[in-house]
Amino acid sequence: MRRELSSTGLKGELTGDIGGLTELRSLDLSFNPGLTGSLSPRLGDLKKLNVLVLAGCSFNVNIPDELGNLAELTYFHLNENKLSGSIPPQLFSSEMILIDLLLDGNMFSGFIPMTLGLVHTLEVLRLNGNLLTGIVPSNLKNLTNVYELLFGNPVCSGSGAPNLTFCQPPHQATKS
Repeated sequence: MRRELSSTGLKGELTGDIGGLTELRSLDLSFNPGLTGSLSPRLGDLKKLNVLVLAGCSFNVNIPDELGNLAELTYFHLNENKLSGSIPPQLFSSEMILIDLLLDGNMFSGFIPMTLGLVHTLEVLRLNGNLLTGIVPSNLKNLTNVYELLFGNPVCSGSGAPNLTFCQPPHQATKS
């Protein structure tokens, strides 16, 4: 089952009832600025979800740890909200098949979680437009599939950033 409700003028909060849609594989509620409040921890009950796009809404508070239960996610877009607090380390594991992680344009603070370096399938990582500080985890250099990486301001420091010198997006690779 797939639900795309982007830019439809939805208003209100995402309540716990969302957790009952256990067969849902894709949920796109993006660009509905009338969606407010916190993200429901019951989103973590949607174990078959592989696409979660909540960009451009007005969700605030923290990302619930329960979103770490969504091991099937490939497109994870929470950018351009008002989410705050730290990025939970429990969100990431080596079993994930996550390709895109867009957390830019929020109000996250604290450190980049070291567990992010366990997601070897990542190709796009956007953390810019937050209040992240500290050292880039050294294991991020193991993310060899990354071709788009934005840390933003304030600039984090460290040697963990992947070397993107020779990276090309898969669709731009040269043919032999």
